[in-house]
Amino acid sequence: MPQIVVLSGKDYDRAMKKPRVELVKLQQWVVHKGLKVCVTFEGRDGVGKGGTTKAIIERVSPRMLALDMSRVPDIDTRPCKR
Repeated sequence: MPQIVVLSGKDYDRAMKKPRVELVKLQQWVVHKGLKVCVTFEGRDGVGKGGTTKAIIERVSPRMLALDMSRVPDIDTRPCKR
């Protein structure tokens, strides 16, 4: 199991600076090439998907973004019934 490291606000911002810059570069490249990108976050509730999504969309131009936060499928529509 990976070790969890808690960062202070300053350390977190410092650690996230390079990935945020790279995300903006990616956005500019995608727009320049006329491409479309679909990103899917999958996982259990409460594992940080909402925080990750928020961190991404706050750096991306709202004119270039469509966000769809899907709900958990009903038991009848899941591919594997238990």
